Amino acid sequence: MGIKSIKEVFEDEIVQLEGTASILDLEKVSDKKVMCVAHIPTKEELVKCFGTDKPNRRQIEDGLADYDDYINDQFGSRGMGFCITVNKDGKETELFFGGWSVD
Repeated sequence: MGIKSIKEVFEDEIVQLEGTASILDLEKVSDKKVMCVAHIPTKEELVKCFGTDKPNRRQIEDGLADYDDYINDQFGSRGMGFCITVNKDGKETELFFGGWSVD
């Protein structure tokens, strides 16, 4: 039948030892840039990458497409992720997760 839940994925012995090499390996959100964590960029990092500390979805997507190497340097590297609050019309509307798998 296949896997039915994320919990079931992490019950697998190989996954426990090696991870999934996917977004599922991000264990938490933090202001620190470390393995298996989604880093919350500082206001300064957001301004450097997107020209504002309150980017909208379009700015984030365009910035990722245009400045992937720069954003990689700012927000992390393999096995790391980032979490950015998306803004629309002056309001926080969603969270944008991105990152790089280990493989």
